[in-house]
Amino acid sequence: MHQGWRRSGASPTFDAAMKKPVTLLIAATLASALCGQDARLVFNGAAPGAYVTFNPAPGAITTYLVINNPAINAITELAANNGNIKSEHQNNRIRWRHQISPLAMNYVIPWTTAGNVKIPLTIQKTAGTSAHDSASFVLATFNHQVWGGSNANTMWNNFQYMPTGVTHMNDFFNGAIDNSENAVNRFWIIDPKAAPWAYTTAPNATMAFINDNLDIDAGGAPGVNDDLLTTSTELQAQRFNPGLNKWGDYQSIGGGSAWLNLGGGRGQVSGVVVTNPDFFRSWTLSSVEFPLPVELTAWDAECEGVKVKLTWTTATETNSDHFLVEKSTDGLVWETIGQVAAAGHSTSLLTYTFDDVDARGVAYYRLSQVDQNERVTVYTVVAAGCDATNTEINNAWDDGSVLNVVVSSTDAYVYDLVLTDMQGKSVLSAGSQAINPGYTTLRVDKKGIATGLYMVVLQNSQNVMTRRVFLR
Repeated sequence: MHQGWRRSGASPTFDAAMKKPVTLLIAATLASALCGQDARLVFNGAAPGAYVTFNPAPGAITTYLVINNPAINAITELAANNGNIKSEHQNNRIRWRHQISPLAMNYVIPWTTAGNVKIPLTIQKTAGTSAHDSASFVLATFNHQVWGGSNANTMWNNFQYMPTGVTHMNDFFNGAIDNSENAVNRFWIIDPKAAPWAYTTAPNATMAFINDNLDIDAGGAPGVNDDLLTTSTELQAQRFNPGLNKWGDYQSIGGGSAWLNLGGGRGQVSGVVVTNPDFFRSWTLSSVEFPLPVELTAWDAECEGVKVKLTWTTATETNSDHFLVEKSTDGLVWETIGQVAAAGHSTSLLTYTFDDVDARGVAYYRLSQVDQNERVTVYTVVAAGCDATNTEINNAWDDGSVLNVVVSSTDAYVYDLVLTDMQGKSVLSAGSQAINPGYTTLRVDKKGIATGLYMVVLQNSQNVMTRRVFLR
């Protein structure tokens, strides 16, 4: 597929992989004019069929195959599995204009790997609105070969070839190590919000992914990918939420989707339901047994009367069994003070609580999540207490993603928080921070601030408090 290639009418092409002519037919402009039918991309040829192949190394140049026909047969295979479109780079994209009405349309993109394995993607659109008739999905798929080459020691490391906008392959909140060994070596771009063809409201859809087992690591770093290939461990679909800067377990086996071993070295994850608020562009498939971690969207502790109330919220859960609440007086030695049963599987917001009735002095609390395979994920530390005798900054530390500031107070106040460098220059400002009676933990995103020594300043019209903190 050459950059900028667009035409109507029948056209013979040459399949470089097969070294023989194949036929690629696009319904003639005359048919469109006489019959009112938009042009179509029609694959016609004996197995293994015809190929549309993009530039294998486009670099920063984006190449589009434009399907400006909203009908589901705008891409047609005249015989089963005889049509193939090879992307294998995030900049090799299809733009397929989609039907506004009727809503229920079933689109199939005949993706094929560089090794000629069919991995079609199915998108059944069920709802959506648009301000113009060019509303489209922008689509691409690629594996490790774009950046990792043929080196088996790097193909497992998805961190080296993530889509634009994806920042990691691990849990944002606990800073876990790269977890890409538990995901397939492939990403999908499914974007209904690409300008200037974006839907006004992204559609609801049900999707089905097919993977090639060669995109599951059989070498390199040890991990679950080896088991995926040898034992056909089930997979689930996950998408990256750029607003929260994290992956989420999405429509897992327990959440309604289904995994099927298709045989011949392929597997399918189907029934993946996505709605407008959660329709993000970057997707992958991960192990059900070892998914990318549970989404924890909130974790807090505060004095409530004479007890400390601990509260946490999950956005999604997969194979979760229970949570452990741990407590420490110095942040070094930890004691388990409670256990709370988890939902197991969930794709909606769930809030959990636990009360510590021994709330004397400031204490540190840590949350651990244990899954059904006894794998433990430890989340960040918060501090709280109920018997403060003065108003001051008790502690401040960097947990890797946010700045934590513990404040003791005899009453409720509001302070502005300012972080300055050691020359007094402000590098971060967070106004109107609520300080409750007892001990309050303020958590401020410190993204983009260089490593070094800083000063935390809390101030209002009656008081100023300061404390040094080292950011790493």
